[in-house]
Formats: sequence, structure tokens, C-alpha cells
Amino acid sequence: MENFTKEEQIQQSIRLKNFRHQTGMSVEEFSERIGISVSGYQKVENGQNAISKKMLRSIRREFYGSADYFLFGDEGSISSIITEIGKCKDYEKMWILMYLVKYFAIKPNQNLEIGDWEMYLKIKEFIK
Repeated sequence: MENFTKEEQIQQSIRLKNFRHQTGMSVEEFSERIGISVSGYQKVENGQNAISKKMLRSIRREFYGSADYFLFGDEGSISSIITEIGKCKDYEKMWILMYLVKYFAIKPNQNLEIGDWEMYLKIKEFIK
């Protein structure tokens, strides 16, 4: 992977930390979810180590996070997001819809949990 300046590495760590905060996960939860040790993750989030390809792949797999966002701060445009969604399989589109419904329907402070299958059934019923 390309070597980044210390300033770029710090900006990457800030974006990573902000992303983790948006998920509402602790360092321990997030690092476990992406399969990285807590100490290894903390070094990246604190700007001591650069973000690795392995970490980027794990974040993309688990959260559909963009490597361009973490590496360069490029959030992409709505049209490029729509294009990417169009390439997805139907079950992946349903997962995206479920995630968006959860995001907008459940307030973070309510701490309500609804399983993906239950959400799928509710959406399916609503669509009928």
C-alpha cells in the first residue's frame, strides 16, 4: 500500500474513529466485528499505525464502508451510490433497505433491537 504522510494517516484515523462512533460501537465491539485485535485497532484509530488492506476489506465486508472515504476522505456522490446499489443482488438491496429502515425508524436513545429476519418480514408485509 502507498505510504501516506503522517498528516494523511492522522486524517484517516479521524475518519475511522468518526465512522466507528456513527455505528454506536465501542472500540472492543468494532475491532471484534472487523476481526482486528483491540490493541491493533486502537493504534490505527490513534494515528500510530496506518490503516491496512486487511482492515479496509473487513470494514467493506461488514459495513459496506468505502476505502476511498477512509483513505482520502472521498464520500462519493449520491449518483455513484445509486449506481453501486443497482449492481447489487436483490437480497443485498433488501439488506440495504432494512439497514435504512432501522436507521431512520429507531432512535439511537431508544436502544431497541430488531432482528434482520423480523425486519425483513415487516418490510415484506408493508410492500404487499
